[in-house]
Amino acid sequence: MALNAFGHRVIGRGGARKVWDFVSKQCLLT
Repeated sequence: MALNAFGHRVIGRGGARKVWDFVSKQCLLT
């Protein structure tokens, strides 16, 4: 999954919280 790879990159930079917040919103919209 592209999201998985993208998430791992951001998490490595300390942005896990932002990633999950964004993913949660996407899940709610879809």
